[in-house]
Amino acid sequence: MRTLALVFVSLLSLRVAADPIIGEVAPALDLPDLDGHVHALPRKRITIVDFGTTWCGPCHEALARLEPLARELDVQLIVVDVKESPALVREFFADRDKTPALVVLDKDGAASVRWGRHLYPTTFIVDDAGVIRFINRGCGPHYGERIAARVRALLAPKPSALK
Repeated sequence: MRTLALVFVSLLSLRVAADPIIGEVAPALDLPDLDGHVHALPRKRITIVDFGTTWCGPCHEALARLEPLARELDVQLIVVDVKESPALVREFFADRDKTPALVVLDKDGAASVRWGRHLYPTTFIVDDAGVIRFINRGCGPHYGERIAARVRALLAPKPSALK
């Protein structure tokens, strides 16, 4: 019986990293852009982080909604391409006119795992303190409106303390 208890406690100590959740500090995102410059998740700025690929149709739909939103609301948009070659990603974005996105490459998919991406696209909204405030998996109906509403809520002035 004691051996069984020790095995159980040992298994509990082998905690598998859980997916990030709303309210937690966002995982690290130190990834290279298309020119090889490594970028970290910006602090002190609301950021939309979108995981996807060039072959994913819903990712194209999401990007079509995120780009104008990032431009309109002046927030950082980071597009994380998962496990594709820099040449393919560069070609895909060459056709897009002046994307406001910072495009980074998750060459081995490690960042995707850290961020709990289980579906393309997966979109995270991170506040100016680096805390995840919203997670959207997939695109679907009203995707753009959901993301816009969450970002606008973060940008809204905070009520001042009572005097």
